[in-house]
Amino acid sequence: MKKVKSILKILSAQTLTIVILLVLVEISGKIYAYFNPGYETLYAIPDKFIGWRLAPDLNYVSTGQNWYANEFGIKIKHNSQGFRDYNRTLTKPNGTKRIALLGDSSVSARQVEFKNTPGQVLERLLNKNLKSKERRAYEVLNFGIDGIGVGQSFLTYRKYANAYDPDYVFLFIFEGDVWRTLAPQSAITNSVESDRALIIRPIFNLTSDKDIPNPLQILNFKTFYEYLVGLKTKELGSENIFSHTEEEYLDLINALKILITEKKLLKFLKP
Repeated sequence: MKKVKSILKILSAQTLTIVILLVLVEISGKIYAYFNPGYETLYAIPDKFIGWRLAPDLNYVSTGQNWYANEFGIKIKHNSQGFRDYNRTLTKPNGTKRIALLGDSSVSARQVEFKNTPGQVLERLLNKNLKSKERRAYEVLNFGIDGIGVGQSFLTYRKYANAYDPDYVFLFIFEGDVWRTLAPQSAITNSVESDRALIIRPIFNLTSDKDIPNPLQILNFKTFYEYLVGLKTKELGSENIFSHTEEEYLDLINALKILITEKKLLKFLKP
């Protein structure tokens, strides 16, 4: 009996020690987070044409998915139009070539400082490599919006980017953009409370009327979408995750690229 009591005392003491340690860890974490807070910023606003865009003239610190600022923190500043770029003049400066970048968070690039965003890196490289006799300068305009699909990128071009008279337009697409083009769910406010979510994505249906332009059909991405659906179906229906090789995946993308013609782009971009 004494041995049992001794064991119970030891277990109780150990349990109490563990509880005290956990409480101390929790308190320490709370104190640290108080002096090094994270930031939850709803950095997008509704846009009746696109669905949403970045909030104009917003300055904040992005901490990503991390719970305190010292782990990761990037100062973000949006321009007056609601894009992560300088305030550019609508009238293009004489002798200047403009490049518009369209896409999602890979273009807005809130994970890095502004100078390290794709647009700014490209702008510096282009101007640095100009021949000494040339006076022509390049401006690379960032029209990236987090969480958007292919269709929303085209709407962004129509509503905003086209007004700046770009000489070249580049659209960055990855697998998620194809899914988002057809999905009504928001990809930008999924982590916030439901009453603050921006579930207002324009939907492009693969079976829509021919008179209504569909980006996936016009750009021949329907095949790509069906390919992705096939992969997902096989993954869900089998314990063994099926996937093509990287070479096969790239071959498909390259095969689709040659089907994207200027005529098709002009058809879709026509107001």
